[in-house]
Amino acid sequence: MSVLVMMTFAVTALTLCDAHSAPLMRWENRRENAGAFRVVPELTYMSTNQNFDETGKKLKAEGTDVDDSGNTSTQELSSYTRTQIDLLGVYGYSPDLTAFARISLASSTFETVSQEATAAIEGLQGSAAGLGDQAIGANYRIMEFGKDAGKRPGSVDFQVQIDFPLYNTDANRKEQKPLQGDGTIDFTIGPFVTYPITQGPGNRWYLIGGLGYTARTKSYSAILPYQLSAAMLPEREGFMVRAGIYGNQAMTSDKEGEIKLAEGSTTRDAGGSLIVDALNSSYLALRGIVGYQSAGATQYYAGITYMMMGKSTAALTALHVGAQFRWAKAQAASSGGATRGAVAAGKTRAAQLRYDLQASVRIAKPQLKVVQIDRGAADGVAAGQTFDFYRKNEQGGYTMVARGTVEKVGSKAANVRIQNYYEQTWIQQGFVARRIAQ
Repeated sequence: MSVLVMMTFAVTALTLCDAHSAPLMRWENRRENAGAFRVVPELTYMSTNQNFDETGKKLKAEGTDVDDSGNTSTQELSSYTRTQIDLLGVYGYSPDLTAFARISLASSTFETVSQEATAAIEGLQGSAAGLGDQAIGANYRIMEFGKDAGKRPGSVDFQVQIDFPLYNTDANRKEQKPLQGDGTIDFTIGPFVTYPITQGPGNRWYLIGGLGYTARTKSYSAILPYQLSAAMLPEREGFMVRAGIYGNQAMTSDKEGEIKLAEGSTTRDAGGSLIVDALNSSYLALRGIVGYQSAGATQYYAGITYMMMGKSTAALTALHVGAQFRWAKAQAASSGGATRGAVAAGKTRAAQLRYDLQASVRIAKPQLKVVQIDRGAADGVAAGQTFDFYRKNEQGGYTMVARGTVEKVGSKAANVRIQNYYEQTWIQQGFVARRIAQ
């Protein structure tokens, strides 16, 4: 718990965060269960015509343009839009190690209006489409804490991520097309802490905090990406919600009263929007999503990101729609997000077991680690006998979730105390109980 508190203080102490990356390339925990693979396509639409200046004030975005004859004009941004498709793939190599990669495509357009009535150029227009910033990375499970039978543990993960461009900023400027990004290679490392807020059956609430350090090329200053969010997920299927703050904090500050732009930048890069080119920019954004998860762990969601405050950065709003498709090996699927110890225990569970009696769960009190089955002394049930508990899975078969020992026996019922849980699913009424043959 102390680790979570320190992380929460570290995250909330940051007030703002850096231009180009946070709404597009959020610092997210990519951890996955061993043997599981998920694909997450997401479509994002962004729009803006304003910037936050060096004092944090929101102003109309503008820039100075020079035509072929050397005439200058002040151009005010009418609109900047960007549509981006991200395809994320995540694979759990082991209970500790996860690898991931992201492919991004983007299309950007802008339009400006000249502020001089006699200007040779009345306005600028630009559009470009192609590959954006890609990413590869790895995530390592450092530790789990608060582990107890029937409880969801908290966790600490460490992540390494490299974002790199598959576009050429010089070529876009030569063709007078808007840029797809800053053209930097960003190397980010940092921890994540996940803490379960609620226990028991039903919807699960988590608190998630992350803090990183990003080194950037092209003389861009280092930044601290962060996030702090709360998420509600259904135990098996149902509605899901996630909301929180995301951002980046620049490590250095611009000169007072001056927005410093990257070398070679022009108004034609983004029509004057500071979504690209700005150095040492910071912002704080609010992101929220709602969606639905099916029994097979497929998710569909929609959400919004709103830039609440910033310095020397674009003041934008983004809309998101996406999905998650997940596949897992038989053992990984049965673990259902269980701990590392549960995965190891799965090897024992995989061995052939012989049962000589089957019962059903009548009453479940998982918080007390006690369940009642509909078989008793009349059926040969006695104290000390061992029962395995199963739930029906998506394939129509049964997945073992726990093991317990008979504690109290009646004529037609018996109480079983749960000794081990093998996945993060609480035993419920109707689950199957099978007695291990002696």
